[in-house]
Formats: sequence, structure tokens, C-alpha cells
Amino acid sequence: MGNAELFRTCATLGQLDSGGDEGGGVAQATHMTLRMLAERIEQLINVLNQRLTRLVERHAPQLLVRWASVRTAPSLS
Repeated sequence: MGNAELFRTCATLGQLDSGGDEGGGVAQATHMTLRMLAERIEQLINVLNQRLTRLVERHAPQLLVRWASVRTAPSLS
């Protein structure tokens, strides 16, 4: 599992039902902490992507242009 998939999975974790068993509180706290950390990491990644996009748009917008296909790219000959 890659980092992005791991973060998404942790971010969707719900509250655990401790079920009255010993250690349930610890498991629930761990679960909640993983979820909160994953949500925050996703937020930070989104902010970073937005900032990088604005920076590239301002200083090198040609980097954001996508080629339709290799055949339409300028030839090197």
C-alpha cells in the first residue's frame, strides 16, 4: 500500500466501538489519532499542490501544457 492510499484509508476510519473490553480505549484513541493525522496530511498535501500550481502558473506556465500525443509533439529532425 502506497502512502497516498494509506493516508486515504486512515482518513476514512470511523470511531471504534470499545465493546467494554480492556484496551478498547487505547485502540479507539489510536484509531482516532490515525484518522486525524491522515486527514491533516491530506490537507497539507492539497495546500502544497495548490501553492506549487500557482508558482508554476506564475513563473513557468508552459510546464502545465499537456501534449495531446507524442505524434503531435514537434519533431527533432
